[in-house]
Amino acid sequence: MPAIVLRYMERQARDLGVPYLAAGFVQGTQDVAEALHHGAAGVCTSDEGLWELRRSALRVS
Repeated sequence: MPAIVLRYMERQARDLGVPYLAAGFVQGTQDVAEALHHGAAGVCTSDEGLWELRRSALRVS
């Protein structure tokens, strides 16, 4: 479930009516912001530098 595909399936994921997590290919704060913007309830990443990241610190461009 690569997080980068969310922009292409946002509506289908939203129509499921269940929360989902974005994971895979999350490489920075912009990837996290984009996944959340496209409806993910949260983001999974192995990048320890992103583990303490809070929604309030994100900006979507």
